[in-house]
Amino acid sequence: MRGDYQYLTITNEESQTFSGIVKGGLLSKPYANSKVTIISTNTSFYDIAETDEKGHFEFKDFEFPDSTSYIIQALNVKGKDIVELYIDSITFPTVSSTGIYSGKQTEEIEKPEFKEYVEKADLKYTYENGMRMRILPELVVKAHHNGRQHQSFYYNDPDNSMSAEEIKRSAAGDMRSLLNRVPGVNVTFNTVRFRMLTKKGYRENLNPPMIIVDGMMLSYGDDDPESQKYVGDLEAMNVLSLLDIDDIAQVDIIKSPAKLHMYGSRGRNGVIEIFTKSGFKSNKPQFNTQQIKPLGYQQPVEFYSPQYDTPEAKNSVTPDLRSTIYWKPDVWVDSEGNASVDFYTADSPSTYSVIIEGITPEGKLIYYQGKSVVSVETN
Repeated sequence: MRGDYQYLTITNEESQTFSGIVKGGLLSKPYANSKVTIISTNTSFYDIAETDEKGHFEFKDFEFPDSTSYIIQALNVKGKDIVELYIDSITFPTVSSTGIYSGKQTEEIEKPEFKEYVEKADLKYTYENGMRMRILPELVVKAHHNGRQHQSFYYNDPDNSMSAEEIKRSAAGDMRSLLNRVPGVNVTFNTVRFRMLTKKGYRENLNPPMIIVDGMMLSYGDDDPESQKYVGDLEAMNVLSLLDIDDIAQVDIIKSPAKLHMYGSRGRNGVIEIFTKSGFKSNKPQFNTQQIKPLGYQQPVEFYSPQYDTPEAKNSVTPDLRSTIYWKPDVWVDSEGNASVDFYTADSPSTYSVIIEGITPEGKLIYYQGKSVVSVETN
């Protein structure tokens, strides 16, 4: 009534959101107009954002399941990696443990029904894991191993790949001669070029491919093609001369446009990804790139319910000792408000309880708990 309105300090979550700030310069000040990209190879998700005048950026309006990995990279206005990337940490409300084990909960644990539940669950585990042993017939699994021990963040299957064993069999003396053995790759004394398929046929790129060593992208110059050519060739030759051929664990070549789009404009001339055995040492750490694996939504798993649809299954000597008998999260009622479910009971004599929860089209919550609904008796 006084007009003293209170507003939410935390807005409702409508999607996953990643935010942060990019800094640059000698004084490490907020960097405006920085290009920030986010890539998730699990889902082929790619997006790009630009920092505001305070160096802030944000990615939103997407949602992926838990354990999805993302790579976020920031570049300055000239496409160089001389900036610093800071990702905002995700915070959660603190949880207090005070009062978790109250006297009422202790009384519930001491009830005979709870003790019976624990004994049944323990007996079920013993039957399934401890006392019964089944000898299965010998099973032979045959599969072809492609020798790829390392996986990139950006792709699952490269266009060409060489394992350490294949590199050893090639008898290549250095990285230049090794890359020259890859179809479509041409290495001279001071250049590396890909021969790629275009709408007008095969052509050799004018600029060098991107080279990644143990996840670290090399400098590629700014947006000027001549700068890209000069810086790319210079750093490529420098790295290829430093790498010991005996220390190479795997080399992947990516030329397909469908796979190169994950790298943005810098990967349009192809990508060479090199994995070493000992780890490539560089005096230029990548402060502009971070990998994160935040929490995501949980993908539902269908509730297991046995199907005794054969004589063998019905006459099985293994007892059914399930504690939770049935759960169905999507029961719909008909126009008259009726619904029915059917399920197989467990073997042990018991009295069942049923809990029904739901919501009406008008948003009214429904809750019902019935005792002694189904009584199971032995024959």
